[in-house]
Amino acid sequence: MSLLLRGAIGLGLLLTLGCEAQPSSKLGQVTGTVSQNGQPVPNMALEFHPVSGGRPSLAFTNDSGHFEAIYLANVPGAKIGDHTLRYELTPGKLSPDISPAEMLTIERPSIPEGAVLDQTQVTVEQGTNHFVFNLIPPPEALQPPAEDTETTPSPEPETDVDTVSPTETTVE
Repeated sequence: MSLLLRGAIGLGLLLTLGCEAQPSSKLGQVTGTVSQNGQPVPNMALEFHPVSGGRPSLAFTNDSGHFEAIYLANVPGAKIGDHTLRYELTPGKLSPDISPAEMLTIERPSIPEGAVLDQTQVTVEQGTNHFVFNLIPPPEALQPPAEDTETTPSPEPETDVDTVSPTETTVE
């Protein structure tokens, strides 16, 4: 065998042994929607944090409430396995020339009506995953307000007219 052929085989084996699988083989594609009372929730940032550790994936809802998770720039998806979700509303479309310092000073809107996401954990599987999330009111907002058990008797109405009992009759 020639030295060139041996070198090529050795280099091929070295590259094969030293290479790790591409991230996309360890990722599932993640898409979905977020709505509240049947209406899309735009400008929501979702973070998919792997329970087993590792890089989280990010997603942002558009005007239709639709999102797609991104693992790395130009690499869509999320790590396969269980994830906890973190979420917040974002300020929406920003100027393309905004500085990082200016971005930190922008106030984030609060979740509408103190609502919470109906799921805080999901499982990402190999292939395509589509999640439908809903913002729901917190449990205390779903309970009817407590009734006031303390009642005050209402005063008797005052009248200037003398009352006549039904057995009395007056003749004029």
